[in-house]
Amino acid sequence: MNTKLLKTFAEVGAILNMKSIQKAVGRSASLWPIGLCLILCGCKPSEKEGEQAVQQQIDRDSGNHMSLNWFKKTNGQEGEVNGTQEYAMSFEAGVGFVNNCKWVTGIMGSLPTFRVIDPPSGAFSEAALTPGTVVAAGEQWKLVGTISFFKTENGWAVNGVTIGQATKQDLMDMLRAPQKQQIEISPVQIAGIVGMIGLLILAAIVAVRRMKAKPSPPT
Repeated sequence: MNTKLLKTFAEVGAILNMKSIQKAVGRSASLWPIGLCLILCGCKPSEKEGEQAVQQQIDRDSGNHMSLNWFKKTNGQEGEVNGTQEYAMSFEAGVGFVNNCKWVTGIMGSLPTFRVIDPPSGAFSEAALTPGTVVAAGEQWKLVGTISFFKTENGWAVNGVTIGQATKQDLMDMLRAPQKQQIEISPVQIAGIVGMIGLLILAAIVAVRRMKAKPSPPT
C-alpha cells in the first residue's frame, strides 16, 4: 500500500473521529437543562422558607399577640434518618408583642414556645395556671432556635420549629438588630417619647432663662 493511500485513510479517520466528538458534545449540551433541574430540585431550604416557617408558627399559635420583626439564618445541617433526608436550619429572630399577654415559656422561661394567651384574669384562670412570662405591649424579644425540614417528592416540608433561647431586648439591642427589622412602637410609647423630649426642651429653656435672669456679681 503506497504512502498516498495511507494518508487518505488517515484523513478520513480524522473526519469521522471529529464528527463523533461533535455528536458527543451535542448530547452533553442537551443534558444541561436536566442537570440544572436536578441541582435546583436538590437544593437546601432557603432563608426565605425558614422565615415563612416561623411566621406560620406565630400565626398559628400566638393568637395575634406576637409579630415577627426580623429573621436571620445562622447555620444549617443536612442529614438522613431512617432513609429520609432532613435539614436543620439554625436561626435568630426578633419578635414583638402587640398586647399585654402571657407568653407560654415554661417554668422560669425554660421551655419557650410560640403560644401566647390572654393575661391572667383570676387566680384560677388558664393564664394564672399556665407557666410562662407576663409581657407588656411593645416588648421586643430575640429568639434563637431551629427549624426542622424533611424531604418529600414535592420538595422540603417543615417538621417543626423550636425555640432554644429567648432574650428580652432593650433599646440598644434593637438598634443593633438587622437592618430589615421593623420595630413596632405603640401609640402609648410614641406619646411617652414625645413627652420626654418635650420635658427635656422645657428644662433647657428654664435653665437658660434662669442664667439670664441671674444678677451679675458686683465689681
